[in-house]
Amino acid sequence: MNLNEIRTRMVQIGAERTSEKRIFCDWAAKSTELNLQLGLTLMPKKVFYKHVPAYKRAKNNELKRHLNGEELNAALLRFLDILSKVTYKNGYVRFGKKIKAIYTIEGAATLKDLHVHLAMAKPEHLSWNEFARRVKKALELSDEFCIFNDNNLPVAKTDAKAGEYYRYKLDLIDEGWLTYITKELGGKQAHKVRLY
Repeated sequence: MNLNEIRTRMVQIGAERTSEKRIFCDWAAKSTELNLQLGLTLMPKKVFYKHVPAYKRAKNNELKRHLNGEELNAALLRFLDILSKVTYKNGYVRFGKKIKAIYTIEGAATLKDLHVHLAMAKPEHLSWNEFARRVKKALELSDEFCIFNDNNLPVAKTDAKAGEYYRYKLDLIDEGWLTYITKELGGKQAHKVRLY
């Protein structure tokens, strides 16, 4: 179901006063064709902006900037393509199989660093741990999102065995996750939620 079908369903049931966002969240949470089970939050890496001579900067001789919305959307689509290829292997190329996901880019309305929230379905042929390993592998291959925290950044998730601190967060979700990832959207901005 796409957003146009959601809008026509709203008119059919007489829900002009109900927000598109609420109807979209209800549909996505209860949809059997999507079967969203996992939530993923990704922080993009900063990109090179300008080279500065070493005598003008103490630590590093280059300036970096944050990605804008279009660059972040393109980076996320590349990550999802890599994740689909890592997950389905030849099925991605031959049969067009891919990960089912819904995502939003957050941060522009609240003047925070842009980041991405995803809700996605776990492939049936993989265990939870195996899919988590493939997400990490796809992040490493894409090299556009932060995987490990710096020393001065808050810890998102800890792997006690390896002592690694992850900057991305992969968790099981419930119906509240879809409301959370659309919190910056107004009632009539469901078109900013993207389907992959």
